[in-house]
Amino acid sequence: MKKRIFLGLILVTVVASISIFAFSEKGVARFLTRGQRVNIIFSSSPPKTANSIFLASYVPETRRIALIFVPSNTLVKNTKGGWGKIIYTNQREALEELCNLRIPFYFRVDSEGFSRIIDLMGGVKLRVARPIVNQRGQIDIPSGTQILAGRMALDYCRFEEPEFGEFGRLARWQNFARAFVRRCQGIPVNRELSNLVLKDTHTNLRLRDILAILGEVKKLDPDSVRVEKIPGKVIYKDWINYWQPDLEKTSELLNELACQEGLAKVIRVEVLNGCGMSGMASRLGMFLRGQGIDVVNVGNAKNFNYRKTMVLARTGEPELAYQVARLIGTEKVLSDPKDDSLAEVTIIIGKDYCEAQ
Repeated sequence: MKKRIFLGLILVTVVASISIFAFSEKGVARFLTRGQRVNIIFSSSPPKTANSIFLASYVPETRRIALIFVPSNTLVKNTKGGWGKIIYTNQREALEELCNLRIPFYFRVDSEGFSRIIDLMGGVKLRVARPIVNQRGQIDIPSGTQILAGRMALDYCRFEEPEFGEFGRLARWQNFARAFVRRCQGIPVNRELSNLVLKDTHTNLRLRDILAILGEVKKLDPDSVRVEKIPGKVIYKDWINYWQPDLEKTSELLNELACQEGLAKVIRVEVLNGCGMSGMASRLGMFLRGQGIDVVNVGNAKNFNYRKTMVLARTGEPELAYQVARLIGTEKVLSDPKDDSLAEVTIIIGKDYCEAQ
């Protein structure tokens, strides 16, 4: 009898151990405890009409996270071995092959679900750099610090103004992502709220995964969150427009997350057009982002009569302004503190810079 009881206990222990391992292996917590990269594909739904696809990649060791925007017309291999747009194939499998990463988790939400999630959180507080208004009057978000409720947050993220185009939208997504992280840090890890979030999504994340993610978010520096577009270029095949990813640069971008080295501090910069030549702020902004600078805003200066390009130090760290000045090749650095500025450095593009391009 004792032998049978002993064997029974061994059997129960083995089965329980296997069950726990199998249960945990699929969860986010397992990746975090092992220090492994966590990759989640976020997209709007339904899949074949998704215009917002992001790869969220988080490295626990460095506590660095990037949201990599993948255009819906990104050229990838489809399930039949041919080529096509990512929205017409299995997005997760296509991204795994493209990025050479394991992406075990997916999270899809439609517009209404996104709005309800933000409303459940009580809105997201952020600073709107300039008014956001469309011609039909359906969107009207004033500048300044705002608490964006669900629908307004959706409009803020989706709006694309003609002047700054996709670059402006990427900057807003980054601003929103950081504000979202700050809001999550102010909310207790709540099972009830997590369950409500899951009801508005199509995902393979479970309650325990959401709780693990929220726990990890509380450790993040919101200002370290980056939003990048997957590197590549526009091509045409059979008169159809595609975004062709650059595999080497994509790999470099992902590997950078796992690297402890790099800039001791990511500098937050605002770029203002003071020369009047259309698109100059966006072009310089793109260059700076490629150099690892965090461009938080692009826009126009108070006028277009600036002869010389100037760099303004907005905080008590003028050495940051000098670093940026050396990067763009100008010597005019001024101290102009601004307490309510999101940027640590402001660049005002002058006619000298425009003429040199």
